[in-house]
Amino acid sequence: MKSSSGRLNALDFGTIDFSVSNDLQKMLASYRSCQKITDTLVFAEHPAVITIGHFADRSNILWSEEKLKRKKIDVVDIDRGGDVTLHLPGQLVIYPIFDLMEFHISLRKFINVLEEIVIEVCRKNGVLDAERSSHPGVYVGGKQISAIGLHISRDVVTQGISVNVSPDIELFKSINLCGVKDLSATSIFAETGRIPDIKDVKTSFLNLFYEYFFC
Repeated sequence: MKSSSGRLNALDFGTIDFSVSNDLQKMLASYRSCQKITDTLVFAEHPAVITIGHFADRSNILWSEEKLKRKKIDVVDIDRGGDVTLHLPGQLVIYPIFDLMEFHISLRKFINVLEEIVIEVCRKNGVLDAERSSHPGVYVGGKQISAIGLHISRDVVTQGISVNVSPDIELFKSINLCGVKDLSATSIFAETGRIPDIKDVKTSFLNLFYEYFFC
């Protein structure tokens, strides 16, 4: 996927190492803050990696270093809010490179919009009871299907949203999701028994995002 409406770019990094993706995202954010590019959505999948936010408690990583290595899960510190999250194959990650000031929208409102978009994407794929909770993200029956952790600098938002399409749910037992004890993960596949084409999930998110901000 590589498209542009003239107002919104969409880039698909495919499966990419998290650290490489993070460096590219920082470069795009610097371009956006200088008005060299327009608002951009980046889509990616990552090999298994635990990311640790600024205020994370490392005790929320529940597995030993030896077990993480055995399961081939890397651990990376990152410049975003929030606690610990896990990215892995079968999980779609969307990185908005987005200037909030141009839309006169607060970060809280932006997060709410992203949650509503994910809820609609879930519904389009048969998960009808996806909803918000007191924690950022989207949940199904109290289980997390989507996590959100954003960073803002010079009014440009980076970092992202994850949507669990068909990841190995067992690997989420390696952490307290977003620092919340006993919070479980779920996925579109776990809820419906069907694995949607991840390209269709990307397209649905992109179209809904465009409709909200640019139509």
